[in-house]
This record gives sequence, structure tokens and C-alpha cells, in this order.
Amino acid sequence: MMSIVTTASARNYIVEIVIFERSVNGEQREESWRPDSNQVLKGRTILQSLENTSRRPKTLTSPSLLKRIENNLNGGGNRVIQSGRWALNARSYQNATTFDLSTGSLKAFLKVYKTSLIFADLNMGLIARAPTPAADIRQQTTLQNNQQSLESVSTNLSSPGPLYFINEKRRLKFKEIHYFDNPRFGAIIGVWPG
Repeated sequence: MMSIVTTASARNYIVEIVIFERSVNGEQREESWRPDSNQVLKGRTILQSLENTSRRPKTLTSPSLLKRIENNLNGGGNRVIQSGRWALNARSYQNATTFDLSTGSLKAFLKVYKTSLIFADLNMGLIARAPTPAADIRQQTTLQNNQQSLESVSTNLSSPGPLYFINEKRRLKFKEIHYFDNPRFGAIIGVWPG
């Protein structure tokens, strides 16, 4: 019961997050939705609505308490896509801000709010990785041999939008590390009293 009282009475939080993409072996097959499937369309709609109502954290800095985890992820062959740490005021669901953590191939939105406990809503989409540089060179050479312009090369390589999604609500406790999982990418979140 002491933990709940402490959580409910906290006025500020420190939130840290590390979002990473799993290393993908060329031989490995992964499960993904077809780009035109209802699941992908629904996921993209959710992300688009959050993009229109979110804002960037003002004080996003490098993680401190999750730095070792970030280093282990990078050392383990994974690729950290986004990481950060910021302070926010404890607010109810209706008054809490949804933060936009998107970058490059990642669309990511995090909302941390309190009732008598702390909760996080995490909505993320990962765009399929572009072809490797070697594949790009082969494709460009083939296209040049076929007398096609470089503009069509960039059009052919453009990414279709997120195909892998995490949409999860989770109860958080101070000083605990929480892991959000997908076979293609994941996120690690911690919340501390501010």
C-alpha cells in the first residue's frame, strides 16, 4: 500500500525510454502484415491521429538510468532507434500530453498519466527497413542499364509506411523497468519520481 500512496502523491516524474530495432538476419523470415491488410490500416490510422495531437518533449536528453541497457542493446547487434529522458508533471489521462518520439523509420507516441497508479500508453509503428546498400547498387545499376532515370530509383525505394506495430497500455511502478515487445522491435521504459 505504501507504493500506491507514494505513486499517487508524486507531482513530477522522470521518464526514460529506449526504442530499438532487432537485428534481422538475411536468412530469417519474420511475420508481418500485408501493407493493405486491415491491421496495418488500423495501425496507421491510430498513429496518424496521435501525430496530429502530440508534441515533442522539451527536455529530451540522453538516458542515464537506462544507459547500460542502451549500451547492451547496441552491443548485442540491435540498433537503438530512439532514446531519451525527460521530466513531466503528473497528470490525469485527460490532461496528460502525448509525446511524439518519432524519428526516421519510427513513428512512436508515449502518454504517461496517473490515476491512483501510473499508466503508459505506447503506440509505435516501424517502417520496413530499406534495401541494403549492396541491393541499392545492384538495383541502380540494373535501372541505369535499362536507361531509367535516378528519380524512378528513389521512387521504387520509397518505404510504404509502418508495417510492424506495438499498441499497448501498461501499469507502471516507480523504479521498475518495463519491456514492450514485438518480434521486429521493442521499447524499454522506466519511470522515477522527479
